[in-house]
Amino acid sequence: MDEFIKLMDEFWILRENDRENYFKIKRALDSELRDFFHKFPDWRVVINNKLIKLEKVPANAMPFMGIDSFETTDDYCLLCAVLIYLDDKAEGEQFLLTELIEGVERAALVSPFPTLKQGKYVTILEQWYQEKLSNYKN
Repeated sequence: MDEFIKLMDEFWILRENDRENYFKIKRALDSELRDFFHKFPDWRVVINNKLIKLEKVPANAMPFMGIDSFETTDDYCLLCAVLIYLDDKAEGEQFLLTELIEGVERAALVSPFPTLKQGKYVTILEQWYQEKLSNYKN
């Protein structure tokens, strides 16, 4: 039962930081605990040689789960393109806004969303950048 509570409370259990609980939970998951998480809340358990993670994904999206200012699917697509660009950066690594815009442009080339492919958001980012640049110069 302690293993169940630990999985529910922690975002992940790192083998490097908590060896005892890592192996205790891994043994418990080999038995009935993994089946429980799969059958009832339909959550996925990720186990590898570095960590154990319970992916607690809600079955149905609720209004409070989104970003209020986002109006379309493309808004989320733009966010994903920015996150893809940032994923390649080290923590604390600096970058220029022009590099970000180029990264979003590259992501837009392979995007399945037509409005993102048409460059709608790249133009918005460029306008925002030019506005900030002109404010900075003044």
